[in-house]
Amino acid sequence: MYKHVHIALKTLGGKVSLGAAPKLLNIPKNWLHQGLSYMDRTEFFVRVFVEIAEMLFMVNILSYVLQVNILNWLLIVMSFMIVHTVNWMLNGNWWALAMFTFPGLRNAGEKATCKYLSRMADRLRASRAIAALAIYGSVARGKWHDKSDLDIRILRNKGLLNGLAAAAITMRERAIAFFSGQPIDLFLADSAEFLGRMSVDEKPVILLKRGAYAAHALQGEEEVLVDFRPAR
Repeated sequence: MYKHVHIALKTLGGKVSLGAAPKLLNIPKNWLHQGLSYMDRTEFFVRVFVEIAEMLFMVNILSYVLQVNILNWLLIVMSFMIVHTVNWMLNGNWWALAMFTFPGLRNAGEKATCKYLSRMADRLRASRAIAALAIYGSVARGKWHDKSDLDIRILRNKGLLNGLAAAAITMRERAIAFFSGQPIDLFLADSAEFLGRMSVDEKPVILLKRGAYAAHALQGEEEVLVDFRPAR
């Protein structure tokens, strides 16, 4: 049974106040770690494997183009910088970083955000690797505003293949958010323990919940439909 939910804009707030100076130190710090220390195990190992594979590919490409030895240390550093930067933009929470670094930036707005969430739920519903999709943070607290990001957690089903598929879906969703201009804080959860890292006073908004694994991890939480029509 679905519950119908509408997200409404609240009083302006955020991690960087209006009129404040840009917090440029956020950028190199975020570029360096890219949330790796926070990731659950499956997402962490897939992300590291993908970046290593991409880096080896880039080393070979640059070695051929520049006609230098493949073991040249400058070539290796250059390959790492390129690959890590591309992943930072396409497979990171890039717009959230930008919004919290530069006070003048806002999220995409109520209508676009609700439409994005609705379509994301539809995309994830198409994969049996995904057990649940939950939103925490300001949305869960009923205090979402135009400086808010979306604290999203995807719970995967058990099994190696489900883990690999869910990690790929998570990377796809980050890329979609990047091209959509959506500030998100998105991570893949292997278990209920990872979801337990979120604040205990936040009752998540559940956009997808199916199967016994999700029922156990999100006991008592209802699946909802997001209304992407702005309030009049």
